Amino acid sequence: MTTHIYRLTAPPPSDNRLHRIARGRIINSEEYTTWMNKAGWEIQEQKHTNPEIKAYPVSIRVSVHDDDWEKKGRDIGNIAKAIGDLLKHQAVIIDDSVRYVWEFRCIYGHGAPSYVIRIEEP
Repeated sequence: MTTHIYRLTAPPPSDNRLHRIARGRIINSEEYTTWMNKAGWEIQEQKHTNPEIKAYPVSIRVSVHDDDWEKKGRDIGNIAKAIGDLLKHQAVIIDDSVRYVWEFRCIYGHGAPSYVIRIEEP
């Protein structure tokens, strides 16, 4: 079993802030686009330490440690969509559909801000 670990400096926006409607079309929000660009660069900087994923389906676990989340009442499940899209967009995983990802867990813990993505191959 191979494990791939990526660390982000900021969490994605909440699900309800990912998209906007403009002229009758759904588009990515500015906040989401900004986060995707920044997080994308962070992922790219870490790809050299993580070999390419060879075996699917994978298991993804996102660990969030951020005391502000509890104070603000953030929903831990709201990060799964954005993280899956990020990993697909950065070619870390082929796709975030159930054909390629059988498990996606989001875990919250107290502490200083830390956002860790752990991908495990079968």
